[in-house]
Amino acid sequence: MWRWLAIVGLMVLFLPVNGQDKTSDPKGDKEHAEQNIEKCVPTPITVNCGESNLVQKQAAAKETDGTKDQPEGYFHTLISPNNLPNLLLFLAGIVGIGIAIATLRTIKRQVDTFVSKERARITVATEPLNPNGEAGSQIVYDKSPMLLPRNAIWNVDIHIANSGETNAFIGAAFCKACIKESNWNARDEIVTSQIGLPKVMRPTEKPLQHRERVEMDRKTATAIAEGSLRLWVIGRIEFGDVFGNHWTLKFCRQWGGTWFGGQWQFASVWKDYEPQTPGSFKMNGEFRIKRPSLPRQLVRRMRKKDPQAPVIEIT
Repeated sequence: MWRWLAIVGLMVLFLPVNGQDKTSDPKGDKEHAEQNIEKCVPTPITVNCGESNLVQKQAAAKETDGTKDQPEGYFHTLISPNNLPNLLLFLAGIVGIGIAIATLRTIKRQVDTFVSKERARITVATEPLNPNGEAGSQIVYDKSPMLLPRNAIWNVDIHIANSGETNAFIGAAFCKACIKESNWNARDEIVTSQIGLPKVMRPTEKPLQHRERVEMDRKTATAIAEGSLRLWVIGRIEFGDVFGNHWTLKFCRQWGGTWFGGQWQFASVWKDYEPQTPGSFKMNGEFRIKRPSLPRQLVRRMRKKDPQAPVIEIT
């Protein structure tokens, strides 16, 4: 027992002395702190050039990855390598459409050329005029007081033929010979005198003759000789061809005869008349009558016009 008491007593005396030595010595504490600071100072690292370049490349790669995360523009995406096959297919489609349109236009031109060559064509030829009129009705212009014979007539003869390669299916046909002023506007004239033509005119048939008669007196003949009046022939012929097209032939001609040297000159000359008013419709030529297209009908409806009115195409 005494042995254990002695051991406990020694421990009580020894521990406080040692603890006071360690805690009460400031110098020892300072040295201990300096040792700890030295341990915490980082050791210098030496990096060679190769490792430095590698670090820079890695940093640049990170920056590039950062920029890739941003959304790209539409044009950049369109021409990107991933979209190149689609772009090429799109361009090939456009080229194909262009080739198809050019081919269709070429075919249409060939068909139009064939139709223009083979279709029916009605022609009207005006024969030379005989100013002396029919036998027994001679008109003499010499400014003498001699009276004219009765029933003086001038005959205007026209020849109508099919100069095409296929049959012509005749519709309405009108013609009129008249005497009007030299500045007469033929557009205002209404022609109701019909021409007796067959329903079908073949290209191998001889031209058909039609005659229009004009009553003449001395006063009228004098006015024509002086140029204040003119002799006119005007008309139109409607026909169709074997290709399903509808046409109208219009003609308006002025006799070019004049009095000179005691007799009529240029008796065989017939001039095509065209009005001098800007924008006036032509009085001579062939006109194709077409059915209006659907877009044209819609436009006419919006303008409150007849949507089924035919379209006139000048050829």
